[in-house]
Amino acid sequence: MQSLFSAVISRYAALFIQFLLVILIARHLSKDDAGYYFSIFGLIATGFCLSGFGLPDGIMKLCSELIASNNIGSLSKTVEKVCVFSAVTSVFIASTALTVAVYLGAGIYISILSSIWWFNYAMLFLFSQIIIGIGRVSLGTFLFYTSINIALLTTTIPYIIFSQDISLNGIVLANVIGSGLAMLSSFVVLINCRRGFPANGPAEPILPILVTGAHLAGARIMQASLAWLPVWGATLFIGPAAGGSLGAASRLLVAVTGVIASLRFSVRPEIVKKFYANDWSGIARISNSIALAALIVTLIAIIGNITLGDTILPFVLGDKYVGISLTLSLMLIGAVGEAMGGPVDEVLKMTGKAKIVSFTLIMALLVESVLIYFTSQFGLNAIALSQGGVFCAMYLAQVIYLKRYAGIWISPFIPIFRIISNGWSRGR
Repeated sequence: MQSLFSAVISRYAALFIQFLLVILIARHLSKDDAGYYFSIFGLIATGFCLSGFGLPDGIMKLCSELIASNNIGSLSKTVEKVCVFSAVTSVFIASTALTVAVYLGAGIYISILSSIWWFNYAMLFLFSQIIIGIGRVSLGTFLFYTSINIALLTTTIPYIIFSQDISLNGIVLANVIGSGLAMLSSFVVLINCRRGFPANGPAEPILPILVTGAHLAGARIMQASLAWLPVWGATLFIGPAAGGSLGAASRLLVAVTGVIASLRFSVRPEIVKKFYANDWSGIARISNSIALAALIVTLIAIIGNITLGDTILPFVLGDKYVGISLTLSLMLIGAVGEAMGGPVDEVLKMTGKAKIVSFTLIMALLVESVLIYFTSQFGLNAIALSQGGVFCAMYLAQVIYLKRYAGIWISPFIPIFRIISNGWSRGR
């Protein structure tokens, strides 16, 4: 539990910096440029796990399995092999994305910067996943969530505060520098961690790791796309200014969903261990506790936004964002659904049911895409509401399937009922 608590603290330290960055972007860029920035960042935040065509997720799971089975002889050489393969394929992916962006009419300078930005995030994700897989959960979470934001404190934020000529290109360049520093730092940490393992066994073959990781990465990309589809859809169908509003609201939403995101990111090794021990009740206890914590945070955020949002948010973000409180409230409906499910998607993925998660995500993406197209004519709030409904339906479907598959319910109310029941028994 200490590592999970550290993950939450690390995540919220990172979110504080991200929140500051959102404020500065909202206040210093036009809504059009803010919309373009959030759209670019959304593509990077969605596609970073494509590094090595999914190897980061696969190697994280393999590292946990090797350590759990006390078969660590091949770990060191496998990590080296995966890092080289991922670096080469990431260069290929970044180059392809650059070519496509320029062909579609994007500016070559910002396309180059965006490609490098993605590469930095992709390699940072790989290194942090390996570190988490070998049992250094707090360190890996810190590197992926917090170190990148510490780097932004020394690059992007000072640029916005002190520059006399703030531009979209300048902000993206500052992000490239900051993410590069974080990526190189995580690489140095990984080298030091790797020295603690023997290299007396052959490297594991790449293909099985790739197959496992491809399913996990595909699900991760689709899940991230669900969060960013409203921003992309608003930018495309309504205009970049609308994308700026939804982008700012979605970044505020992350402050709430950050609890479940950080715990989902760090709880995987524990799920794998309990699955191999056939401890489904242990998996249920962890999942229910996470769901309860996430639901409490979400309800507090909803109450706070309803009572204070109309006053505080325009004051913080600028008068351009009057009315964003209602948009955020509608998006928080989806956060309630996500909280109720806890880490249900990670439980399914880590116990051999990644295809089920992929199926529900594909269906959710298709439904949300159609809804965004048709609701965009009614404005931002209709898009926000459609996203919230899709999130609730998707997590409910996953919870029901897990009950049928493993016989366990994930619900934030189970720990509450247990506490009440224990108190009643003692009272009698």
